[in-house]
Amino acid sequence: MTEAREMAPGGTIGSIDARVLAGLAPHLATAGLDPAAVARTAGLEDPAAATGRSAIALCEFVRLLEAAGAGSEDPGIAWRLGRDFVPWAMKDMFPGIDGATLGDLLSGVVGAIGQVQSGSLLRMRVDDTVAIVEYRVLDPAIWPRARDVEFTFGFLDGVVRCFACASFRPESLVFEHEAHAGANGFDRSVGLACIYGQAVNRFALPARMLDLPLARPLSGVAPAWPAVRPDGEADLATRLRLAILSLIGEGAISQRRVAALCGMSERTLRRRLYAEGIQFRREVECVRMDYARHTVASTRLPISEIAERLGYRQPGDFSRAFRRAEGRAPRSLRRGAADRGEVH
Repeated sequence: MTEAREMAPGGTIGSIDARVLAGLAPHLATAGLDPAAVARTAGLEDPAAATGRSAIALCEFVRLLEAAGAGSEDPGIAWRLGRDFVPWAMKDMFPGIDGATLGDLLSGVVGAIGQVQSGSLLRMRVDDTVAIVEYRVLDPAIWPRARDVEFTFGFLDGVVRCFACASFRPESLVFEHEAHAGANGFDRSVGLACIYGQAVNRFALPARMLDLPLARPLSGVAPAWPAVRPDGEADLATRLRLAILSLIGEGAISQRRVAALCGMSERTLRRRLYAEGIQFRREVECVRMDYARHTVASTRLPISEIAERLGYRQPGDFSRAFRRAEGRAPRSLRRGAADRGEVH
């Protein structure tokens, strides 16, 4: 398979195996949408013709799902697409996953998604009595992206329903995007009062469910797909940027934590940064300001919340740093973006 690019033509980070589009096309049609028309709305080729490409930019896949959501009267369309995608994906995308329990399966799925999609944070952890899957597209320039996470969490919901518990309902759903116009209808679709406007998306289920035996075998009939270019094989600058983005909202961004995410020791990271002429603190600040610029201009997230996620003690400290970097105050940038209809 041809190596996927980490940096898309528009400057965004991340890619996804193009065959996901081909697999999604019949489900769009079943949902009453014309796949080719949805793709045109998103500025993309017909999903049915995507099999000739090895990978597409992650931003293109996100745009396709946003277009599907805009073209449907069903507020839960992306969730249902993700759930309906499970039988095809488990047979043709993830046939190599093995295990006897739901925990084995979910761990395998989380790892396998990372093999066909790069530029995202996806991890599973157990917090006392709750198992949590966290997911976030890392590049702040890829926005809006509500339908992407709804599709991903719908897929996880479908995995649990299909292989372990047909009556399953998540314990909680937390989203980074604000409640959109169809949020009430979406909440009814999933049977939950979802939480919106948080730092990361979370899909939660009772931890005890991880021990459930699988209701059907996982044996697949197709070979495992070749991976897109993993984040770990990207150039150092891209790996550094992804690591910094994944730590936003999770405390201090230190060289030690970044090095661990890049799969190397802190000493090795320092040596490689020096060899490539990259200054760590300057890179952290550039990524923080890039995140701030896109988040201020594209979302309704309170300025104080953006400041807190970026590690500033006071909103005023953030505003002064933003003004130095951008030449204008955050609220001024947001007003201009809102006047242009760019805030979602």
